Amino acid sequence: MNAVLDSLTQRHLDAVAAFFDSPHAELSAAARTYRRMLARYFNLCIPPDSSVLEIGCGDGELLFHLQAKVRTGIDVSSRQIDRARQRVPDAEFHHQAGETLDLPGRFDFIIVSDTLNFSADVEMLLSRLLTVASPETRLILNFQNNLWRPSFAVASMLGLRKRQPQTSWLSRWDVANLLALSG
Repeated sequence: MNAVLDSLTQRHLDAVAAFFDSPHAELSAAARTYRRMLARYFNLCIPPDSSVLEIGCGDGELLFHLQAKVRTGIDVSSRQIDRARQRVPDAEFHHQAGETLDLPGRFDFIIVSDTLNFSADVEMLLSRLLTVASPETRLILNFQNNLWRPSFAVASMLGLRKRQPQTSWLSRWDVANLLALSG
């Protein structure tokens, strides 16, 4: 069953989708290198016979580099999902938000990589993960640390950082509390 979203949550998700549907949302060479680096570390803890779900998969760059047997991704951007299907044809992709996650089955690993900050409702997103998780499922989270906020602001003002949709800045304590609240 799909989660019901309030109008403010839906407006935020629509704005994020519109941003990532736009032509300037393509990954830079640095962003692709970053995802390859993440995949190298993730592959150390994800066995090759595992099933993986990535929330906010974008164009599939991270999933492309993962060695998991079953790779599935979701994203709010239909354009990114189309690109992911072309980039990783042996994976499965769905156009949906984490807040409305509705997939059959369970996954061994769920990756939420640089997505929490774009979420309209982090607690709802984390709660929806329970619908595709078993007690053995492992959650891999990575998100921007608040210490980077001033540097990102300066880089944006100087034109050294690409424009981004509105984001939340969550501390690790915020995320720990939201994980506890969401079960």
